[in-house]
Amino acid sequence: MLKNYFLYSLILGFMVFNCGGNKSQSNDYIQIELTWKHQNNAIGDLPGKGEIQLNNKGSIPLPSKKWAIYFNQITGPIPEASSLKGLRLSNVVGELYKIEPDPSFSGLNAGEKKDFPYTSVEGVTFNYSAVPQGAFLVYEDEKGVEKTNPVSIEILPFKRKEQFQLSPEDNKPLPDAFWRFDQQAGISLLSPDKLPLILPNPVSTTLQGSSFSLSGNSKIVAEKGLENEKVYLQNFMDPLFSKGSGTNNTITLKIGNESGMEKSGAYQLEINKDQITIIGKDAQGVFYGIQSLIHLFPSDAFSKKNTSLSLPGLLVKDAPRYEYRGYHLDVGRNFHSKKTILHLLDILAHYKMNTFHFHLTDDEGWRIEIPGLPELTAFGSKRGYSKDEKSFLQPSYGSGLLPDADKSSGTGYYTRNDFIEILKYARERHIKVIPEVDIPGHARAAIKSMEARQARLQLDGNKSASEQYRLFTPNDKSAYRSVQNYPDNVLDVCKESTYTFIGKIFDEIIKMYQDAGVPLKTMHVGGDEVPEGVWKGSPSCLDLLTQLPKGNPKDVLTQYFLTRLDKMLDERGIQLAGWEEVALIRIPKNPKGFRYEPNPNFTKDGFLAYVWNSLGESVNLSYRLANAGYDVVLSNVTNLYFDLAYDGHPAEPGLIWGGYVDTKTAWRFSPNNQFAAVLKDNQGNDMPVTQWENTMEWLKPEGKKHIKGIQGQLWTETVKTADMVFYYTLPKLLGLAERAWTTEAAWEAKRFSPERENQLNADWEIFANKLGQKELAKLDYIFGGYSYRVPPPGAKILNDKLTINTPFPGLQVRFTQDGKEPASNSQIYTSPITLKKGSQVKFATFTSSGRKSRTVTLPAKEGELTD
Repeated sequence: MLKNYFLYSLILGFMVFNCGGNKSQSNDYIQIELTWKHQNNAIGDLPGKGEIQLNNKGSIPLPSKKWAIYFNQITGPIPEASSLKGLRLSNVVGELYKIEPDPSFSGLNAGEKKDFPYTSVEGVTFNYSAVPQGAFLVYEDEKGVEKTNPVSIEILPFKRKEQFQLSPEDNKPLPDAFWRFDQQAGISLLSPDKLPLILPNPVSTTLQGSSFSLSGNSKIVAEKGLENEKVYLQNFMDPLFSKGSGTNNTITLKIGNESGMEKSGAYQLEINKDQITIIGKDAQGVFYGIQSLIHLFPSDAFSKKNTSLSLPGLLVKDAPRYEYRGYHLDVGRNFHSKKTILHLLDILAHYKMNTFHFHLTDDEGWRIEIPGLPELTAFGSKRGYSKDEKSFLQPSYGSGLLPDADKSSGTGYYTRNDFIEILKYARERHIKVIPEVDIPGHARAAIKSMEARQARLQLDGNKSASEQYRLFTPNDKSAYRSVQNYPDNVLDVCKESTYTFIGKIFDEIIKMYQDAGVPLKTMHVGGDEVPEGVWKGSPSCLDLLTQLPKGNPKDVLTQYFLTRLDKMLDERGIQLAGWEEVALIRIPKNPKGFRYEPNPNFTKDGFLAYVWNSLGESVNLSYRLANAGYDVVLSNVTNLYFDLAYDGHPAEPGLIWGGYVDTKTAWRFSPNNQFAAVLKDNQGNDMPVTQWENTMEWLKPEGKKHIKGIQGQLWTETVKTADMVFYYTLPKLLGLAERAWTTEAAWEAKRFSPERENQLNADWEIFANKLGQKELAKLDYIFGGYSYRVPPPGAKILNDKLTINTPFPGLQVRFTQDGKEPASNSQIYTSPITLKKGSQVKFATFTSSGRKSRTVTLPAKEGELTD
């Protein structure tokens, strides 16, 4: 399930990291295992401590010199080991590091182990996503021939808080079963009749009349123009019903203009004894009426053949809150197959999401075929080790030694036909695909690919053609480091060949949309995280700057670049979209530094700004941009970055720099009071919500018109398989969908207060019950099923009795008292368990399909995690 990703097993008591996608070890190669024993992070005056162990598992000695073990680690090397003797750690570039012998290293004989303890003053490890991975050995044999071989990595478990504590100010409780119990204590099991029938919750639902018997004999009748919707519904129903069974009755699909159906996507669903009628404002509305109809199916209907299904008589009137309801997937950092994308589009459509933001390029990978520029995929879609990075991009995020697309998520791309198929599939589900080509930063894959092209054509003697699409100037002396630690990932925006390249990319993508029969209305150009220091040493930029207004080179040239991009897209009839940076300008502030303000130069140009920064003083950045006249998609990191870990448990994968995002965090996002959307930071400390509310600019009525919608983001530095895509996405997506579609909640725009939180928590109890009693069981099977996160249970011990709860009432917990792991046939928890002296209880949450959460073991050792 976790191919090419960290594999953790609390049963075995250790974690094994395999650099997958690489050749199997052979007796002809040196075979090394690296074990990392992490004792504690550097916290205040307390130094970090740990140990690296090298174990020669083969028959060939590791020499005293001329070798290196390469590995990736997203937080810095193991961490910044400052007292390591015998080995030397250094950064290659990005998050690729290497271990080499220092002069005191005497070699490692076959079968020999050596330990290398260290202390550190920097570097923090927060969970298993932040450990070394994807390691491989590069060395010279006795003949001076370079050889390579994978290195297995064993990570000893994190059990105590000091192993993942972030700072002296880290006040988070130990994220164990006791903490979870307290977090979930206010959520009770509700009667099903108190729960909404449909998710997202419609504008109105009125039960009326008799039920309808849906079966394989039910006939679908559709008006002209709704052929796509008819075929979709028929294809969905066919596998669910036995042929020739049930009553002959009718489902009617049509376009209408009923009261309350002013918005695109609005619909009315009416069910009575004799027929089902779906009326849409447009074809999209009919499609959403179909999704609501499917939501009425019992959750077990998707796992078997049914004779018929009884659907309640009702009238649903519904319309979306926001016109833009988006989901973003990064396939640059780690590639995800066409099959995964199509499976994702199915579930997005089911929850009425209508935009798929497709992040196709980044520093670590170019993922779309562009005719005429074969190096973009022949070089830029592959990651692996090649000397001096001549054959493909270097390994990143644990992608390992070889560029094997079947075994490593570091390698892969969509052919032109793949991309067209994705566009057509999305269109059939009323999902707009917005492609992102991230420029001018985050462009290392493109730059290195065009350098490979230049080298090939130069070798062929075709010098003029070799420079046609070049993005880099060899004698550029600019010195910079991007956020991801690259010194070479920004396009030279002063070279004409850069714009020739960009125009070529735009035109080829436009042709793919044309061939798919899908209009391309918006192109996302990224525009984020351009580091300080770029372009200062570029000869072409030094020349161009003499012709432009005075100012900081980065600021002046960014304005120049965006102006040219906007013109290029405008000529093609396409809107420019980008991350918030495309709409910001830096204003110097005393005594030093900058502050960011809305850029008045582009407010009339129709830019679409995706605002992700909601940290600290930027909590109202989206409000300020919308109030200034920019169209905005709310993409807040603190609520809507799905790649952030669900919680602070070290076995919970994901990043944490922007906090923790679980389903409730996504659900409680409040577009009209973002100050109160998150109450604590990633160290468990209170946010200054009331201070923000009282001192910062709120969204004004005119600005509210510029809030186009909401988007969840899944960045994939830590996401390497399809299973992990859906683990991170579900059930967070359901919280996002509720907020993007459903009418504004009564508590949302209110200022922070205990009353607001009480109203919010009362609504959350209903939503959590809907997930636990219906939605998660459905996700086990609908569209073939999804590997959503199964939440581990919480627990409390009082008077020798163990009480267990879950965040989503209705989920099953199974337990054992004989020391065995709980299984799908273990005893079901129904009431508090009496603890027997000297024995342990093991328990876990189970899905309807038999998948399980992490196992909790109680009693646990004092100061150690329960799971």
